[in-house]
Amino acid sequence: MPLNNVVVNGGFETGTLDPWLSLNASINSEHSHSGFFSAQLNGGGSNSFISQFIPITAGEKLELLFSVAKIGDLPNPIVSTSVAYYDSAFNFLGIGLIVNNISSRLPDAATDDTWLEVYNVTTPAPAGTTQALITINGLPQAGTADVLVDDVEALVVSGATGATGATGATGATGATGATGATGATGATGATGATGATGATGATGATGATGATGATGATGATGATGVTGATGATGATGATGATGSGSLLSSTDAVAAQIITIGDPPATVLSLGVVATGTDSFKIDSMVEVEIVSGAVINAVEYTITYQLLLDGTPIATITREDNSAQSIAIARTIIEIPNMTWVDTPGAGAHTYSIAIAVNGTNITDAQVNIRALNVIQFT
Repeated sequence: MPLNNVVVNGGFETGTLDPWLSLNASINSEHSHSGFFSAQLNGGGSNSFISQFIPITAGEKLELLFSVAKIGDLPNPIVSTSVAYYDSAFNFLGIGLIVNNISSRLPDAATDDTWLEVYNVTTPAPAGTTQALITINGLPQAGTADVLVDDVEALVVSGATGATGATGATGATGATGATGATGATGATGATGATGATGATGATGATGATGATGATGATGATGATGVTGATGATGATGATGATGSGSLLSSTDAVAAQIITIGDPPATVLSLGVVATGTDSFKIDSMVEVEIVSGAVINAVEYTITYQLLLDGTPIATITREDNSAQSIAIARTIIEIPNMTWVDTPGAGAHTYSIAIAVNGTNITDAQVNIRALNVIQFT
């Protein structure tokens, strides 16, 4: 089956990001995988991404390809790639792909012009799908380099030919042909004997009409008449309703917040939104968790509980666990960066999305959160 690339301006050769949605992203004209331009996602403690809606139908898959590199000697941040499916009214239908590239693995385009080429295949689009949202996200992490993205392609495998449409309406009946010739006259009856000539009698009654002859063949259709003059143009119709769109809200923090080991999950970041009742919200979040182990020669165990809350009630929870032995009695500092992507449809009114963190374990002494970020894209 033929492959069709449905990404618009995937090589950024227009010199702009349009029609991509973006945050903390810009055009780079110094480095590119091909052509003259690429997209640059800011590194460091700021969250950055580019997103684009592309057309797709139920049952189809996307082959997602792009080239990625970093700029300079600093390590690169985690680069997250996701594909979400929606219907024509922007109702969320499911996730087709979420992939996180390991940090500090990207080549330096500024040194040797080397790029990493990324290839992923989504799950099939569910029933009712008319569009998909592609997002390439540089997650915030202090002390990391800017990231370059170029030559983004989304290849769709075309489906089979649809069923034949219904037969069109019958055309108008042509003009009636000329009347055929009159049929032959019926045979004359036998003549009676001549009587004596007497006085002229009264006029007899009219005889019966003979049978009608057979209808002659239809004559040829006459020539089509001259087309009449074009009528005046009708009045312009009313302007259609404005289509639906999207709205981005985001927040982040870098100040350290202490987490008491063994306590219930504590809120570390919140973001307020207002919903109409028919909106869908795509929520991207991350937290850098710092854990300090005790100075012991024993197993160090810990569990991080990561919750996404709506108006104080958890709507999604993930955990990250580790169990390792220390060979020498010194304290260690351990860094974990859990993250989550979620789609939600809250009721109408004002709402608050929050991130909450809890840390439990054995032979650990301290825990705190450092950089954290929360982004919400509202589809109306």
